[in-house]
Amino acid sequence: MPRKMTFLRWHGASGEIRGSQMGAYLGATVVIGNQGPDRGIPNVRGHENDLCIFVKGQPPDDFPEHSYLDMMDAKDRFPWLDRHPEIGLVSISETAHKCMEHRLSRHDIHFIPEATCNWEREQRNRDGIRRAGVMGNNNAFWGYSKDIEKKFASMGIEFHYEQRYQSRRDVIEFYRSIDIQCVWRPHLRGHDSALRNPLKIGNAGSFGIPTVAYPEPAYVTEGEGCFIPAETMEDMFREVGRLQSDPIYYRDMAQLALARSEKYHIDVVSKLYRQLPGAN
Repeated sequence: MPRKMTFLRWHGASGEIRGSQMGAYLGATVVIGNQGPDRGIPNVRGHENDLCIFVKGQPPDDFPEHSYLDMMDAKDRFPWLDRHPEIGLVSISETAHKCMEHRLSRHDIHFIPEATCNWEREQRNRDGIRRAGVMGNNNAFWGYSKDIEKKFASMGIEFHYEQRYQSRRDVIEFYRSIDIQCVWRPHLRGHDSALRNPLKIGNAGSFGIPTVAYPEPAYVTEGEGCFIPAETMEDMFREVGRLQSDPIYYRDMAQLALARSEKYHIDVVSKLYRQLPGAN
Protein backbone atom coordinates (compact mmCIF):
# COMPACT_ATOMS: atom_id res chain seq x y z
CA MET A 1 0.00 0.00 0.00
CA PRO A 2 1.46 3.43 -0.95
CA ARG A 3 2.45 5.53 2.04
CA LYS A 4 2.41 9.24 2.65
CA MET A 5 5.94 10.64 2.21
CA THR A 6 7.58 12.74 4.92
CA PHE A 7 10.98 14.42 4.76
CA LEU A 8 12.69 14.93 8.12
CA ARG A 9 15.52 17.40 7.76
CA TRP A 10 18.14 19.21 9.75
CA HIS A 11 19.16 22.88 9.39
CA GLY A 12 21.57 23.84 6.63
CA ALA A 13 21.73 23.94 2.83
CA SER A 14 21.57 20.16 2.46
CA GLY A 15 18.35 19.99 4.45
CA GLU A 16 16.90 22.89 2.49
CA ILE A 17 17.60 21.34 -0.93
CA ARG A 18 17.00 17.64 -0.30
CA GLY A 19 14.36 18.17 2.38
CA SER A 20 12.28 21.33 2.09
CA GLN A 21 12.60 22.00 -1.63
CA MET A 22 12.14 18.41 -2.76
CA GLY A 23 9.44 17.74 -0.17
CA ALA A 24 7.46 20.77 -1.28
CA TYR A 25 7.83 19.83 -4.94
CA LEU A 26 6.51 16.33 -4.22
CA GLY A 27 3.67 17.63 -2.04
CA ALA A 28 5.17 15.75 0.93
CA THR A 29 5.22 16.73 4.59
CA VAL A 30 8.47 18.39 5.75
CA VAL A 31 9.56 18.25 9.40
CA ILE A 32 12.49 20.43 10.48
CA GLY A 33 14.49 19.72 13.62
CA ASN A 34 15.03 22.42 16.21
CA GLN A 35 18.35 24.21 16.38
CA GLY A 36 20.62 23.22 19.25
CA PRO A 37 23.76 21.32 20.28
CA ASP A 38 22.29 18.03 19.01
CA ARG A 39 21.29 19.81 15.76
CA GLY A 40 17.67 19.02 16.62
CA ILE A 41 16.62 15.51 15.61
CA PRO A 42 13.21 16.04 13.92
CA ASN A 43 10.20 14.70 15.79
CA VAL A 44 8.77 11.57 14.13
CA ARG A 45 5.62 11.56 16.26
CA GLY A 46 2.57 11.33 14.03
CA HIS A 47 4.61 10.00 11.11
CA GLU A 48 5.11 6.43 12.29
CA ASN A 49 3.16 5.04 9.33
CA ASP A 50 4.67 7.35 6.71
CA LEU A 51 7.51 6.65 4.34
CA CYS A 52 10.11 8.73 6.17
CA ILE A 53 13.22 10.14 4.51
CA PHE A 54 15.82 11.47 6.96
CA VAL A 55 18.00 14.02 5.21
CA LYS A 56 21.70 13.78 6.16
CA GLY A 57 21.29 13.95 9.95
CA GLN A 58 21.32 10.90 12.19
CA PRO A 59 17.82 9.45 12.67
CA PRO A 60 16.57 8.48 16.14
CA ASP A 61 17.25 4.87 17.05
CA ASP A 62 13.50 4.22 17.09
CA PHE A 63 12.95 5.42 13.53
CA PRO A 64 9.68 4.29 11.87
CA GLU A 65 9.68 0.96 10.08
CA HIS A 66 9.42 2.44 6.58
CA SER A 67 12.39 4.81 6.72
CA TYR A 68 15.33 5.86 4.56
CA LEU A 69 18.47 7.79 5.40
CA ASP A 70 19.59 10.13 2.62
CA MET A 71 23.18 10.17 3.85
CA MET A 72 24.57 12.66 1.31
CA ASP A 73 28.22 13.45 2.19
CA ALA A 74 27.89 12.78 5.94
CA LYS A 75 30.61 10.18 6.50
CA ASP A 76 29.89 10.36 10.27
CA ARG A 77 26.72 8.33 9.58
CA PHE A 78 28.72 5.19 8.79
CA PRO A 79 29.06 3.99 12.42
CA TRP A 80 25.32 4.53 12.99
CA LEU A 81 24.51 2.62 9.80
CA ASP A 82 26.72 -0.25 10.96
CA ARG A 83 24.38 -0.56 13.96
CA HIS A 84 21.18 -0.08 11.92
CA PRO A 85 21.50 -2.06 8.68
CA GLU A 86 17.70 -2.36 8.51
CA ILE A 87 17.11 1.26 7.52
CA GLY A 88 16.67 2.07 3.82
CA LEU A 89 19.50 4.06 2.28
CA VAL A 90 19.78 6.72 -0.43
CA SER A 91 22.99 7.79 -2.19
CA ILE A 92 23.57 11.14 -3.89
CA SER A 93 26.14 10.35 -6.60
CA GLU A 94 27.57 7.38 -8.46
CA THR A 95 30.85 7.62 -6.56
CA ALA A 96 28.99 7.89 -3.25
CA HIS A 97 26.89 4.87 -4.20
CA LYS A 98 29.96 2.71 -4.81
CA CYS A 99 31.66 4.00 -1.67
CA MET A 100 28.60 3.22 0.47
CA GLU A 101 28.17 -0.23 -1.06
CA HIS A 102 31.78 -1.08 -0.32
CA ARG A 103 31.90 0.43 3.18
CA LEU A 104 28.57 -1.04 4.33
CA SER A 105 28.52 -4.26 2.27
CA ARG A 106 25.04 -3.36 1.08
CA HIS A 107 23.53 -3.70 -2.38
CA ASP A 108 20.07 -2.31 -1.67
CA ILE A 109 20.99 1.38 -1.84
CA HIS A 110 18.81 3.71 -3.94
CA PHE A 111 20.66 6.26 -6.08
CA ILE A 112 18.88 9.63 -6.25
CA PRO A 113 21.01 12.52 -7.55
CA GLU A 114 20.58 16.07 -6.31
CA ALA A 115 18.30 18.27 -8.40
CA THR A 116 19.65 21.49 -9.86
CA CYS A 117 18.29 24.83 -8.70
CA ASN A 118 17.09 25.88 -12.17
CA TRP A 119 13.58 24.41 -12.24
CA GLU A 120 12.47 27.03 -14.76
CA ARG A 121 15.29 26.16 -17.22
CA GLU A 122 16.36 29.79 -17.36
CA GLN A 123 19.36 30.48 -19.63
CA ARG A 124 22.35 32.75 -19.20
CA ASN A 125 21.56 36.19 -20.60
CA ARG A 126 24.78 38.18 -20.40
CA ASP A 127 27.05 39.75 -22.99
CA GLY A 128 30.77 39.06 -22.78
CA ILE A 129 32.84 36.99 -20.36
CA ARG A 130 33.60 39.27 -17.45
CA ARG A 131 32.73 37.44 -14.24
CA ALA A 132 33.75 34.09 -12.81
CA GLY A 133 32.88 32.67 -9.43
CA VAL A 134 31.79 29.89 -7.15
CA MET A 135 29.14 29.49 -4.47
CA GLY A 136 29.70 27.43 -1.34
CA ASN A 137 31.53 27.29 1.97
CA ASN A 138 35.27 27.85 2.39
CA ASN A 139 35.91 24.48 0.73
CA ALA A 140 34.48 25.53 -2.63
CA PHE A 141 37.71 27.28 -3.68
CA TRP A 142 40.36 25.97 -1.32
CA GLY A 143 43.11 28.41 -0.41
CA TYR A 144 41.46 31.38 -2.08
CA SER A 145 43.46 34.56 -1.57
CA LYS A 146 43.80 38.15 -2.71
CA ASP A 147 46.62 37.02 -5.01
CA ILE A 148 44.25 34.71 -6.87
CA GLU A 149 41.67 37.48 -7.02
CA LYS A 150 44.31 39.83 -8.46
CA LYS A 151 45.36 37.27 -11.07
CA PHE A 152 41.78 36.98 -12.30
CA ALA A 153 41.49 40.78 -12.29
CA SER A 154 44.62 41.06 -14.46
CA MET A 155 42.78 38.90 -17.02
CA GLY A 156 39.80 41.24 -16.98
CA ILE A 157 37.79 38.78 -14.87
CA GLU A 158 36.01 39.78 -11.68
CA PHE A 159 35.85 36.79 -9.33
CA HIS A 160 32.89 36.44 -6.99
CA TYR A 161 33.10 33.95 -4.11
CA GLU A 162 29.58 33.73 -2.66
CA GLN A 163 29.37 32.14 0.79
CA ARG A 164 26.16 33.72 2.06
CA TYR A 165 22.96 32.21 0.73
CA GLN A 166 19.79 30.67 2.11
CA SER A 167 17.17 30.08 -0.55
CA ARG A 168 16.95 28.62 -4.04
CA ARG A 169 16.35 32.16 -5.25
CA ASP A 170 19.74 33.21 -3.80
CA VAL A 171 21.43 30.42 -5.77
CA ILE A 172 19.64 31.40 -8.98
CA GLU A 173 20.65 35.05 -8.55
CA PHE A 174 24.28 33.98 -8.15
CA TYR A 175 24.29 31.96 -11.37
CA ARG A 176 22.58 34.81 -13.18
CA SER A 177 25.57 36.97 -12.27
CA ILE A 178 28.48 34.83 -13.54
CA ASP A 179 29.85 33.70 -16.90
CA ILE A 180 32.26 30.94 -15.79
CA GLN A 181 32.19 28.75 -12.68
CA CYS A 182 35.50 27.85 -11.04
CA VAL A 183 35.64 25.08 -8.41
CA TRP A 184 38.91 24.18 -6.69
CA ARG A 185 38.88 21.41 -4.04
CA PRO A 186 42.08 19.35 -4.51
CA HIS A 187 42.33 18.84 -0.74
CA LEU A 188 39.39 16.43 -0.59
CA ARG A 189 40.47 12.83 -0.04
CA GLY A 190 38.97 9.46 0.90
CA HIS A 191 35.32 9.50 1.94
CA ASP A 192 35.28 13.31 1.82
CA SER A 193 35.95 13.05 -1.89
CA ALA A 194 33.96 9.92 -2.78
CA LEU A 195 30.75 11.11 -1.10
CA ARG A 196 30.57 14.36 -3.06
CA ASN A 197 28.28 14.95 -6.01
CA PRO A 198 28.45 16.98 -9.24
CA LEU A 199 25.73 19.48 -8.28
CA LYS A 200 27.87 22.55 -8.97
CA ILE A 201 28.47 21.40 -12.55
CA GLY A 202 24.76 20.69 -12.93
CA ASN A 203 23.67 24.03 -11.50
CA ALA A 204 26.02 26.05 -13.71
CA GLY A 205 25.34 23.88 -16.74
CA SER A 206 21.58 24.30 -16.39
CA PHE A 207 22.10 28.03 -17.07
CA GLY A 208 24.48 27.35 -19.98
CA ILE A 209 27.53 28.28 -17.91
CA PRO A 210 30.73 26.21 -18.31
CA THR A 211 32.73 25.04 -15.29
CA VAL A 212 36.49 24.82 -14.81
CA ALA A 213 37.25 22.58 -11.84
CA TYR A 214 39.70 20.28 -10.17
CA PRO A 215 38.72 16.79 -11.43
CA GLU A 216 37.02 15.37 -8.35
CA PRO A 217 35.88 11.74 -8.68
CA ALA A 218 32.17 12.62 -8.91
CA TYR A 219 32.90 15.27 -11.55
CA VAL A 220 34.88 12.81 -13.67
CA THR A 221 32.35 9.96 -13.25
CA GLU A 222 29.18 11.93 -13.94
CA GLY A 223 30.44 15.04 -15.71
CA GLU A 224 33.25 13.86 -17.97
CA GLY A 225 33.31 15.95 -21.13
CA CYS A 226 30.90 18.47 -19.61
CA PHE A 227 33.37 20.40 -17.50
CA ILE A 228 36.94 21.55 -18.04
CA PRO A 229 39.41 19.81 -15.71
CA ALA A 230 42.19 21.85 -14.09
CA GLU A 231 44.89 19.88 -12.26
CA THR A 232 46.75 23.03 -11.17
CA MET A 233 45.96 26.70 -10.63
CA GLU A 234 47.93 27.44 -13.79
CA ASP A 235 45.49 25.17 -15.64
CA MET A 236 42.61 27.06 -14.05
CA PHE A 237 43.82 30.46 -15.24
CA ARG A 238 44.69 29.12 -18.70
CA GLU A 239 41.28 27.50 -19.24
CA VAL A 240 39.38 30.54 -17.97
CA GLY A 241 41.44 32.63 -20.41
CA ARG A 242 40.60 30.26 -23.24
CA LEU A 243 36.88 30.43 -22.50
CA GLN A 244 37.17 34.20 -22.38
CA SER A 245 38.97 34.50 -25.72
CA ASP A 246 37.37 31.71 -27.77
CA PRO A 247 33.59 32.11 -28.20
CA ILE A 248 33.23 28.81 -30.06
CA TYR A 249 34.96 26.90 -27.26
CA TYR A 250 32.76 28.69 -24.73
CA ARG A 251 29.61 27.86 -26.69
CA ASP A 252 30.55 24.20 -27.11
CA MET A 253 31.34 23.68 -23.42
CA ALA A 254 28.20 25.54 -22.37
CA GLN A 255 26.03 23.37 -24.62
CA LEU A 256 27.60 20.14 -23.36
CA ALA A 257 27.05 21.21 -19.74
CA LEU A 258 23.47 22.27 -20.48
CA ALA A 259 22.61 18.93 -22.10
CA ARG A 260 24.06 16.95 -19.20
CA SER A 261 22.23 19.06 -16.62
CA GLU A 262 18.87 17.77 -17.86
CA LYS A 263 19.38 14.44 -16.06
CA TYR A 264 19.45 16.45 -12.81
CA HIS A 265 16.34 18.54 -13.45
CA ILE A 266 13.82 18.29 -10.63
CA ASP A 267 11.21 16.78 -12.99
CA VAL A 268 13.57 13.83 -13.48
CA VAL A 269 14.91 13.52 -9.93
CA SER A 270 11.52 13.79 -8.20
CA LYS A 271 10.28 10.68 -10.01
CA LEU A 272 13.02 8.62 -8.35
CA TYR A 273 11.57 9.40 -4.92
CA ARG A 274 8.20 8.11 -6.06
CA GLN A 275 9.90 4.89 -7.13
CA LEU A 276 11.14 4.11 -3.61
CA PRO A 277 9.45 0.95 -2.31
CA GLY A 278 6.28 1.96 -0.48
CA ALA A 279 6.08 5.51 -1.90
CA ASN A 280 2.82 6.83 -3.30
